Amino acid sequence: GFELIHAKLDDRDAAIKRLATRALGQIGSSAEVPRLIALAERDQDWTVRIAAASAALSIIDRAPAMLVQASEDWTSRALASADVSVRRAAARLLGEMPDERRAVPLLAQAIVDRDARVRLAASSSAGKMRSQEAALQVIASVRLETSKEVREQQLLSLGRIGHSVAKELLAELMQQPDRPGVVAAGSLLALGDSTGRPRLLEAVQAASEELRLVAVRAASEAAAANPIAIPIL
Repeated sequence: GFELIHAKLDDRDAAIKRLATRALGQIGSSAEVPRLIALAERDQDWTVRIAAASAALSIIDRAPAMLVQASEDWTSRALASADVSVRRAAARLLGEMPDERRAVPLLAQAIVDRDARVRLAASSSAGKMRSQEAALQVIASVRLETSKEVREQQLLSLGRIGHSVAKELLAELMQQPDRPGVVAAGSLLALGDSTGRPRLLEAVQAASEELRLVAVRAASEAAAANPIAIPIL
């Protein structure tokens, strides 16, 4: 019965542990998912980790609500990991979470991570969200961000989110020289504010090839959200 299978999960023989995890996956009880996920995260044998993850997913696939909860639980734990690659992977998933209300608090954590690579992934994920709360988290982070690359992504994401709460910040940053001002102008245009148009037109014709490329990208982003940017291209 279950007692024997559970006992085999602690067996020293990896082959026996794999058989036990597969048995639990076939039985399909949702109560076994936490134990399987724990094995998938911490077992020393990689073949056991894969078998446990596969068994957990086979159970979760039969229960959509469990899939959502398991995804949220893993993302929350992963963002607290000491491993930057794990935190970065979790940050990339934020924009895919089905309940944005639950994703925004995790975004608030990831977008101020100590590693710029995690902040970049979180800032990109924010662009897949649509709520005012998500926009406000990005706005707060823009003012604190020290990485130029991350800051630029945050400005792009504000245009993608599409909430008018970002207009004031974008209008302010549009006055900055070079890349930040051009990207802010594009995002402002994406929000339907045509005051960003002259700055983009100027940048598209700039002597600097780099600035022209940034302007074209910003205009393309804006055009995808708002047709008023199309003539710039």
